[in-house]
Amino acid sequence: MVIISNTLIVSMIPHSKRCTTANGMWEIFAKMFIGITSTRKMQLKTQLQHIKMEKRMTVLDIVAKIRKFVDELKIVDYVVDDDECVRVCLEGLSRNYDMFKFSMHVSMYTLRV
Repeated sequence: MVIISNTLIVSMIPHSKRCTTANGMWEIFAKMFIGITSTRKMQLKTQLQHIKMEKRMTVLDIVAKIRKFVDELKIVDYVVDDDECVRVCLEGLSRNYDMFKFSMHVSMYTLRV
């Protein structure tokens, strides 16, 4: 327990004070990590859903932004499938791409039927 206590960051010390065993410390920190991971997963999923093309962004820029969130979601054990990536990308494109988005939606629908 002393070794674990010596490696803790300051904000975690109060959580470990009530522990009497190393296993007890491990269980508390595991629960904290799971809560942090769940919160981070929800935050990343929300941010992914709200990606929008900004001024002076290219399609490659928006794809790179989506890829960043997809990679971060993999770290917290959430896999974004390809269809979802395409949907997020199309919805995030600016109005200049409306005709392209429409044709992609039609193509995707036609391929599924």
